[in-house]
Amino acid sequence: VSAAVPGESSITTSVGSLLYDRFTNPQRAHKFFKDGPTLTYKPSSSFNANKNKSWWELDIVGRAPAWADMAAVLVVDLIYQEMRVLEKHSKIEPLKWAMWRMYLITKFDTPAFISHEEMRTICTKWRKEQAAMREKSAANGKGARDYRFMATARACDIISK
Repeated sequence: VSAAVPGESSITTSVGSLLYDRFTNPQRAHKFFKDGPTLTYKPSSSFNANKNKSWWELDIVGRAPAWADMAAVLVVDLIYQEMRVLEKHSKIEPLKWAMWRMYLITKFDTPAFISHEEMRTICTKWRKEQAAMREKSAANGKGARDYRFMATARACDIISK
């Protein structure tokens, strides 16, 4: 996982290292997410060099089944949102935020390692499509609200905060 803050250098670490640091050195884990960086997921370039590393330092991006990718993203999202709450940039509980984001990843059938900005863009597009459909149904005299999409609307609202 790489974290880049505009105007500053980027920092790269493994998901395992982030999780390990979260419990052994929380300040180090939170520092990774300080100032709301843009997160990108990419496999490490030196897979063979990993033989001498501890299990928490190994990179699983691109080398694991889909459930492992989702688990890795959940861990990163939890720590990311926890830092946002501690910095008072958000009031949404970290687990709630991460689970709604997981819901959107599966709902929109996106890769697990989609960035937060890309997910927000998909939500914006989805909202516009829903507004157009609502206007169309109102023009046809069907003013009833479609409740099937309320979970997706709620999820998009949560991750935008």
